[in-house]
Amino acid sequence: MKNIKMLGLAAVAAMSLMAFVGVSAASATAVCTSAPTGAPLVCPTGTVYTGGTMSTALSSATAHFASGFINIDCNQSNTAGTLPNPATAGAGNVLTGSLTAITFQQNGSNNCPTNLSGVTCASSVTVPVNVSAKYVQTTNPEGRLYFIPAVSISCSNGTSCSYTGNNAAGDGANTLSGDLHNSAHTLTYPSAADTVANLKKTGGSFACSSTATYTATYNVTGAGGVNLFIADQ
Repeated sequence: MKNIKMLGLAAVAAMSLMAFVGVSAASATAVCTSAPTGAPLVCPTGTVYTGGTMSTALSSATAHFASGFINIDCNQSNTAGTLPNPATAGAGNVLTGSLTAITFQQNGSNNCPTNLSGVTCASSVTVPVNVSAKYVQTTNPEGRLYFIPAVSISCSNGTSCSYTGNNAAGDGANTLSGDLHNSAHTLTYPSAADTVANLKKTGGSFACSSTATYTATYNVTGAGGVNLFIADQ
């Protein structure tokens, strides 16, 4: 009887371990080309994205940078990057790619207007930079994208500032995060998990504030303009 009990306990332990391993293996962020379903969300069969690239284009009126001394608004902003092929994550439920281009312009000019009369500013982010995406939940927003930016701002009045992410969303030191929305195929900054001041100063003039806010919404597409969705697997 004692041996039977021991075998029973061993079987329960083995099944528990198998269940844990199964859940861990199934949890892996993926990008789909069709709307995922279920709870958690799952890509329909055969729809995991294999295009290898992604891009974003500004859909809000401006990409808005606000700090203690100046507000900057650019009416054009685009990014380009790469994703794994197929676009599925490994351990840790995180899909990692790269941003290879990030631009901010005003009607084709790198100098964007500000709230200060006659002052314009040019903004840039050092590329390439690793970017991560992860599935968050079944309801809007479904995912989060985050990376460590090195932001440089140079203004016509001689002020220059440098910023990085403010690590408010808990996605690693110095990260900037945005929310991924499946229904609208958009990426919005700041993320719901982020604080309003989603950037912090790393260098520059004394006139540069210690924190700043970056606010923008982008349309997200894959190769050939295909809409992309984020899912759990």
